[in-house]
Amino acid sequence: MIEFKYRPDVDGLRAVAVMLVLLYHAGLGFPGGYIGVDVFFVISGFLITGLILKEQNAGTFSLANFWVRRIRRIIPAATVMVVAVLVVGFFLLLPDDYSDLGKSTVAQQLMFSNVYFWQNTGYFDGPADLKPLLHTWSLAVEEQFYLGYPLLLILLKRVGRGTTPIVLALLALGSLVLSQYGINHHPSATFFLLPTRAWELLIGGLICFMPKPTRITPWILNLLSWLSLAAIFAAGWIFTPATPFPGFSALAPCGATAVIIYANSQKPTYPAAILSWRPVVLVGLLSYSLYLWHWPILALWKYWFRNVEPSFGVLAIGASFILAYLSRRFVETPFRRGVPIKNISSVMTAAAGLAFAIVSCSGAVYFSHGIPQRFHFLLGNNNKIPTHYSSDTSVLRSGELPSLGIGPQPDEQLDFVLWGDSHALAVSTLLDRLAEDAGLSGAIIARGGHPPLRGVWKSNMGNSMVEWNDLAFQFIKDRNVKNVLLVARWAAHVNGRVNGEKDTLLIDSSSSVPSQKDAANLFLRSLGRTLEELDRLGVNVWLMKQVPLQNGDPRKTMVRSALSGERQSNGISIDAHRLRQETVNSIIDSLVLSCAHVSIVDPADRCFPFSETSVIGDHEGCFYADDDHLSPHGADVLLGPLFERLFNGLNSAK
Repeated sequence: MIEFKYRPDVDGLRAVAVMLVLLYHAGLGFPGGYIGVDVFFVISGFLITGLILKEQNAGTFSLANFWVRRIRRIIPAATVMVVAVLVVGFFLLLPDDYSDLGKSTVAQQLMFSNVYFWQNTGYFDGPADLKPLLHTWSLAVEEQFYLGYPLLLILLKRVGRGTTPIVLALLALGSLVLSQYGINHHPSATFFLLPTRAWELLIGGLICFMPKPTRITPWILNLLSWLSLAAIFAAGWIFTPATPFPGFSALAPCGATAVIIYANSQKPTYPAAILSWRPVVLVGLLSYSLYLWHWPILALWKYWFRNVEPSFGVLAIGASFILAYLSRRFVETPFRRGVPIKNISSVMTAAAGLAFAIVSCSGAVYFSHGIPQRFHFLLGNNNKIPTHYSSDTSVLRSGELPSLGIGPQPDEQLDFVLWGDSHALAVSTLLDRLAEDAGLSGAIIARGGHPPLRGVWKSNMGNSMVEWNDLAFQFIKDRNVKNVLLVARWAAHVNGRVNGEKDTLLIDSSSSVPSQKDAANLFLRSLGRTLEELDRLGVNVWLMKQVPLQNGDPRKTMVRSALSGERQSNGISIDAHRLRQETVNSIIDSLVLSCAHVSIVDPADRCFPFSETSVIGDHEGCFYADDDHLSPHGADVLLGPLFERLFNGLNSAK
């Protein structure tokens, strides 16, 4: 068996792992640098197994002592980072995002952050870049492993030491097979969860059971070490976020890490000597705190300024090193090597009390919806998209749709129907109020992600959109509705979405891989079909063009402007807006010419009233709920006069 002892080359491997992760996250090369986490897993499995076996052989192993050491190693530094993020987040994060931070902090404290991020985001998804605690998923994997693995080794020792490596190998093989299966069927769960990651820690543990490499000639060990080190860097350089991972792809970095650890277990090779160089070892010693601090710095910067330029990536890494040094000097080292705490229960009690305090504070942040009072003076209260007007297919099929205005009496004809996606929901409270003032009865057919385009669906969903719009049209026909308002995020389905969102180009039964050209043709065909069929029914249609899509969240722009002392916050330029909407607007304009009963509602003049940039708020609050949806306050200010004239006209025509 391999002798367990301190090895500077292993700390050097830690340095390689953490630098791959930092360079990848900072956008400074190594698009597969995320494999640094896998290198960490193998190292962790090796060290934990070696420590447990050493103490078992000496008859000194204790579960309580083991867990106390893990607590003192992991919790203090992580707690300082989490508290710092919560404090900084109080000043920087918008309410919804601060509420999410509170929820993710609770998960982190309960060692379930990997489960939380599996259920709420994806590691490579654009919005994930803005989650300050996303990186704690890997800590949760290790913490969960530490809970059960020592118990397994205790049980296997009682069964017989010879069975231990066999059982561990079988478990590792099963986990690897499950991982490969999962990347094809459940990729997010496979990436985040312990069962599909356990094999990486287990192969590190299996190194400890291998015979000493005394019979392998030094030149072969040197060759294996060089090749293994090259394989780790190659995986970091060649892999990308599109690489199916972990699965068999992770065998390259994990296997290479295991080989280099084993090859240098007796006598260091030339690569091990490089890894043992003092500056490299120092980075390895800082690796835990480097990992803890680098991600919140990058995430909070991206949260406000979207992209990370290479120059800031370098600054972020530099700041991470400073915070990592302070963390190791004043937090990690004192708690790990300070005055020993003889009373184990006091350590457990202190850890539990600290976790309870953080969970309580984080829970308060979550249940208070992110303490919106922090930005009440700037954003106002009325800035969330109304969702209570939304329906699903069963509601639409029943015909019991949410009402607008005075609401229809039994068997009474509706004065109008609002038909659209989440952009229709964004104007629903405005239309409800205006319809009531005008004495009109209406209904809303709205569902997020379902634009009123017949016969097509989107590349990020199945064909449920087809059924939805068929039912919507049938409702309008059956109820003999004579006035319909169409409101949707039109351009997203032709140009693709932006700001890190998933693609939603239109497709139909003849499309396999959607393109913008195909999507534009389908948009022309499907919107044309929708308008023509409504036109044949004698329905008066008002089609609202899209409000300006902003470059980032306007709420952040307003807060940033206020913090920097600027008096006015401006949004996207009118030229950028016209360019974004050019294809869609040209299609809409051409179709309207061929339909006698179709009119256009264009919000552009209201959104660009004073200058070449769009208005995004006033003294009462922000006009946007996010980068593309108007808030109820924004709908009132920007669209109120347009729809008030429209509804007064409908009332006069009754």
